[in-house]
Amino acid sequence: MLNIGKRAVSVELVDNLTGGKPLQKTVVELFSDDETIKVTFECSENYYSSVGRDYNDTLWMGDIVEIMITLGSLNRYLEIEVNPDGVLYAVLIDNIDLRGNILIKKIDKAPFSANTLKTDTVWTAHIAIPLKSLKALDWNLRDSKINIYRQDFRPNGELVLYAYSPTFCEKFHIPSSFVSLNLK
Repeated sequence: MLNIGKRAVSVELVDNLTGGKPLQKTVVELFSDDETIKVTFECSENYYSSVGRDYNDTLWMGDIVEIMITLGSLNRYLEIEVNPDGVLYAVLIDNIDLRGNILIKKIDKAPFSANTLKTDTVWTAHIAIPLKSLKALDWNLRDSKINIYRQDFRPNGELVLYAYSPTFCEKFHIPSSFVSLNLK
Protein backbone atom coordinates (compact mmCIF):
# COMPACT_ATOMS: atom_id res chain seq x y z
CA MET A 1 0.00 0.00 0.00
CA LEU A 2 1.15 3.51 -0.80
CA ASN A 3 -0.02 5.94 1.89
CA ILE A 4 0.09 9.53 0.72
CA GLY A 5 -0.72 12.45 2.99
CA LYS A 6 0.18 16.04 3.73
CA ARG A 7 3.74 15.02 4.63
CA ALA A 8 5.80 13.91 1.64
CA VAL A 9 6.50 10.20 1.27
CA SER A 10 9.79 9.41 -0.48
CA VAL A 11 10.37 6.18 -2.42
CA GLU A 12 13.12 4.96 -4.75
CA LEU A 13 12.32 3.12 -7.95
CA VAL A 14 13.95 -0.28 -8.53
CA ASP A 15 14.92 -2.18 -11.65
CA ASN A 16 11.63 -3.35 -13.20
CA LEU A 17 13.01 -6.69 -14.46
CA THR A 18 14.79 -7.83 -11.29
CA GLY A 19 13.44 -5.71 -8.44
CA GLY A 20 17.07 -4.95 -7.66
CA LYS A 21 19.29 -1.90 -7.67
CA PRO A 22 18.60 0.44 -10.60
CA LEU A 23 21.21 1.51 -13.12
CA GLN A 24 20.32 5.15 -12.42
CA LYS A 25 18.69 6.48 -9.27
CA THR A 26 15.11 7.76 -9.29
CA VAL A 27 13.66 9.27 -6.13
CA VAL A 28 9.93 9.96 -6.08
CA GLU A 29 8.20 12.16 -3.50
CA LEU A 30 4.43 12.02 -3.16
CA PHE A 31 2.01 14.02 -1.07
CA SER A 32 -1.59 15.10 -1.24
CA ASP A 33 -3.87 17.76 0.09
CA ASP A 34 -7.65 17.90 -0.10
CA GLU A 35 -7.57 18.74 -3.81
CA THR A 36 -4.42 17.36 -5.47
CA ILE A 37 -1.98 14.46 -5.59
CA LYS A 38 1.52 15.86 -6.12
CA VAL A 39 4.38 13.73 -7.37
CA THR A 40 7.99 14.79 -7.87
CA PHE A 41 10.46 12.60 -9.73
CA GLU A 42 14.20 13.28 -9.39
CA CYS A 43 15.98 11.25 -12.05
CA SER A 44 19.75 10.83 -12.23
CA GLU A 45 20.68 11.03 -15.89
CA ASN A 46 23.86 10.81 -17.95
CA TYR A 47 22.20 10.60 -21.38
CA TYR A 48 18.95 12.23 -22.49
CA SER A 49 16.63 10.70 -25.05
CA SER A 50 13.59 12.96 -25.18
CA VAL A 51 10.97 12.38 -27.89
CA GLY A 52 7.92 14.51 -28.64
CA ARG A 53 7.08 18.20 -28.61
CA ASP A 54 3.30 18.26 -28.33
CA TYR A 55 0.69 16.85 -25.98
CA ASN A 56 0.09 13.12 -26.62
CA ASP A 57 3.07 12.72 -28.97
CA THR A 58 4.88 9.36 -28.80
CA LEU A 59 6.78 10.23 -25.61
CA TRP A 60 7.32 6.55 -24.75
CA MET A 61 9.89 6.36 -27.56
CA GLY A 62 12.24 8.28 -25.23
CA ASP A 63 12.89 8.95 -21.57
CA ILE A 64 9.75 9.45 -19.48
CA VAL A 65 8.34 9.26 -15.99
CA GLU A 66 4.97 7.62 -15.74
CA ILE A 67 2.08 7.09 -13.33
CA MET A 68 -0.79 4.64 -13.73
CA ILE A 69 -3.90 4.95 -11.53
CA THR A 70 -6.83 2.54 -11.75
CA LEU A 71 -10.32 3.80 -12.51
CA GLY A 72 -12.64 1.39 -10.70
CA SER A 73 -11.02 -1.89 -11.78
CA LEU A 74 -7.62 -3.31 -12.65
CA ASN A 75 -8.67 -3.46 -16.31
CA ARG A 76 -9.09 0.31 -16.65
CA TYR A 77 -6.60 2.96 -15.68
CA LEU A 78 -5.26 6.40 -16.39
CA GLU A 79 -1.73 6.52 -17.78
CA ILE A 80 0.15 9.79 -17.57
CA GLU A 81 3.65 10.50 -18.82
CA VAL A 82 6.06 13.42 -18.80
CA ASN A 83 9.33 13.63 -20.71
CA PRO A 84 12.44 15.62 -19.68
CA ASP A 85 11.31 18.55 -21.86
CA GLY A 86 8.00 18.84 -19.96
CA VAL A 87 5.77 17.42 -22.70
CA LEU A 88 2.65 15.65 -21.38
CA TYR A 89 0.81 12.49 -22.39
CA ALA A 90 -2.50 11.17 -20.96
CA VAL A 91 -4.59 8.22 -22.06
CA LEU A 92 -7.18 5.82 -20.73
CA ILE A 93 -6.11 2.19 -20.88
CA ASP A 94 -8.35 -0.83 -21.13
CA ASN A 95 -6.15 -3.81 -20.29
CA ILE A 96 -8.17 -6.63 -21.82
CA ASP A 97 -6.29 -9.62 -20.39
CA LEU A 98 -4.50 -7.88 -17.46
CA ARG A 99 -1.20 -8.93 -19.09
CA GLY A 100 -0.59 -6.02 -21.44
CA ASN A 101 -3.07 -6.58 -24.27
CA ILE A 102 -4.28 -2.97 -24.19
CA LEU A 103 -6.63 -0.58 -25.92
CA ILE A 104 -5.60 3.09 -25.73
CA LYS A 105 -8.01 6.04 -25.75
CA LYS A 106 -6.36 9.44 -25.93
CA ILE A 107 -7.71 12.15 -23.65
CA ASP A 108 -8.30 15.49 -25.39
CA LYS A 109 -7.03 17.63 -22.50
CA ALA A 110 -4.46 16.53 -19.92
CA PRO A 111 -6.09 15.82 -16.54
CA PHE A 112 -2.87 16.91 -14.80
CA SER A 113 -0.17 19.54 -15.00
CA ALA A 114 3.59 19.22 -14.88
CA ASN A 115 6.82 21.12 -15.20
CA THR A 116 10.36 19.87 -15.52
CA LEU A 117 13.89 21.06 -14.87
CA LYS A 118 16.91 19.55 -16.62
CA THR A 119 20.62 19.77 -15.75
CA ASP A 120 23.61 17.82 -17.08
CA THR A 121 23.11 15.04 -14.51
CA VAL A 122 19.53 15.21 -13.20
CA TRP A 123 16.05 15.92 -14.45
CA THR A 124 13.11 16.64 -12.21
CA ALA A 125 9.41 16.42 -13.01
CA HIS A 126 6.78 18.02 -10.76
CA ILE A 127 3.33 16.57 -11.46
CA ALA A 128 0.01 17.74 -9.99
CA ILE A 129 -3.09 15.59 -10.44
CA PRO A 130 -6.30 17.33 -9.29
CA LEU A 131 -8.64 14.91 -7.54
CA LYS A 132 -11.58 16.47 -9.42
CA SER A 133 -9.91 15.45 -12.71
CA LEU A 134 -9.59 11.86 -11.47
CA LYS A 135 -13.21 11.83 -10.26
CA ALA A 136 -14.35 13.05 -13.69
CA LEU A 137 -12.79 9.84 -15.07
CA ASP A 138 -14.83 7.66 -12.63
CA TRP A 139 -11.97 7.31 -10.12
CA ASN A 140 -12.76 6.50 -6.51
CA LEU A 141 -10.22 6.18 -3.73
CA ARG A 142 -11.76 3.05 -2.23
CA ASP A 143 -10.76 0.87 -5.19
CA SER A 144 -7.72 2.85 -6.29
CA LYS A 145 -4.41 1.24 -7.18
CA ILE A 146 -1.29 2.91 -8.50
CA ASN A 147 2.16 2.26 -9.86
CA ILE A 148 5.00 4.63 -10.65
CA TYR A 149 7.55 4.11 -13.40
CA ARG A 150 10.50 5.54 -15.27
CA GLN A 151 11.66 4.65 -18.75
CA ASP A 152 15.35 5.36 -19.49
CA PHE A 153 17.02 4.93 -22.87
CA ARG A 154 20.80 4.37 -22.84
CA PRO A 155 23.21 5.77 -25.48
CA ASN A 156 23.26 2.37 -27.28
CA GLY A 157 19.43 2.43 -27.57
CA GLU A 158 18.85 -0.07 -24.76
CA LEU A 159 15.67 0.61 -22.79
CA VAL A 160 15.94 0.32 -19.00
CA LEU A 161 12.73 0.25 -16.95
CA TYR A 162 12.33 1.27 -13.31
CA ALA A 163 9.27 0.82 -11.08
CA TYR A 164 7.95 1.38 -7.59
CA SER A 165 6.38 -2.09 -7.69
CA PRO A 166 8.17 -4.06 -10.44
CA THR A 167 6.36 -6.15 -13.05
CA PHE A 168 9.41 -8.45 -13.51
CA CYS A 169 9.03 -8.28 -17.28
CA GLU A 170 9.78 -5.89 -20.16
CA LYS A 171 6.54 -3.91 -19.88
CA PHE A 172 4.64 -1.81 -17.38
CA HIS A 173 1.06 -2.81 -18.27
CA ILE A 174 0.77 -5.57 -15.66
CA PRO A 175 -1.90 -4.32 -13.22
CA SER A 176 -1.24 -7.13 -10.73
CA SER A 177 1.89 -5.14 -9.82
CA PHE A 178 -0.15 -2.05 -8.89
CA VAL A 179 -0.40 -1.28 -5.17
CA SER A 180 -3.35 0.10 -3.19
CA LEU A 181 -3.44 3.87 -2.90
CA ASN A 182 -4.49 5.50 0.35
CA LEU A 183 -4.80 9.27 0.77
CA LYS A 184 -4.55 10.32 4.41
